[in-house]
Amino acid sequence: MTVSASAQTSHADKKVVFPSDRQMKASGNGMDLLQQMMLPRVQVDLLNNEIKATGNGVVQVRINGVKVEQDEIKALNPSDIIRIEYHDNPGLRYGNAEIVLDYIVRRPDTGGSFGTDLSQGINAMWGSYNVFGKSIIKIRIRSFLPHGPPRFLRYVSG
Repeated sequence: MTVSASAQTSHADKKVVFPSDRQMKASGNGMDLLQQMMLPRVQVDLLNNEIKATGNGVVQVRINGVKVEQDEIKALNPSDIIRIEYHDNPGLRYGNAEIVLDYIVRRPDTGGSFGTDLSQGINAMWGSYNVFGKSIIKIRIRSFLPHGPPRFLRYVSG
């Protein structure tokens, strides 16, 4: 029997947790990965798409240091996540947050991820239907106008 866990390092103000290959393969998005990592005091409610702290505390999520909504975590591809920085005593710089989770991800030049999350209650008029995605497009525009604009763009007055 083999037991594997996430590699983590502790710092004065945070823990840095690196997901294992098994955790990344078993996850479909950033929220699934967080549930697989089983961080202390963090509760992941996949049915309601919420990340909570034990005792209903406020959890602040960030991507590469930028504060984001929890819905944006669902759009993360687990293979793009390098590590999660876990602040369990974040201090005043993060407002009233009890826990701060900072997803450090690769920054691709192009591409993206899209997905759906569908839930339907049996014999009930209840359901939750979500579509999420993130896209990165790089556009390069070049102008080959060495002698001014082309003739058909020049303005000719009467």
